[in-house]
Amino acid sequence: MPPIHTPPKYVAMLQDRQNAELHKHLRLYNVAFAFTSTKVQSVGFELGPRVHTYKVQRGFYHLIAGMGPAEGQLPCFLQAHVHDAVNEGWNRQMQNPNLRSAHLMTLRTILGCVNPYVNVFVHATGHLAANPTKEVHIL
Repeated sequence: MPPIHTPPKYVAMLQDRQNAELHKHLRLYNVAFAFTSTKVQSVGFELGPRVHTYKVQRGFYHLIAGMGPAEGQLPCFLQAHVHDAVNEGWNRQMQNPNLRSAHLMTLRTILGCVNPYVNVFVHATGHLAANPTKEVHIL
């Protein structure tokens, strides 16, 4: 493949030096937009000179909760993408107050443009709202 001389606009936007706070808390922002949580039996973590290795034994599982949060709970993971779209940014920020709302909005916009799953789940939410008694299947 030929080298990319000019990064795509979304990548360039994230590389902007003014986003130092975003880079500092990148893992927190990543978790804020994760669709699933993971469950593993960790065996260890090795810090190499260039490559870090996370060792897992037996199984690595992705856990997906229901489409809506439990009573009195904030939406998390997949739920944050589909539950209460009007307050989506606020809900994410309540999960982790260290995150900036401007960055959350920017990342949500980027995900809506480049991640097809975000739009599938948003569409499913609209379908659920219009037909609350019907089941929704996402294949």
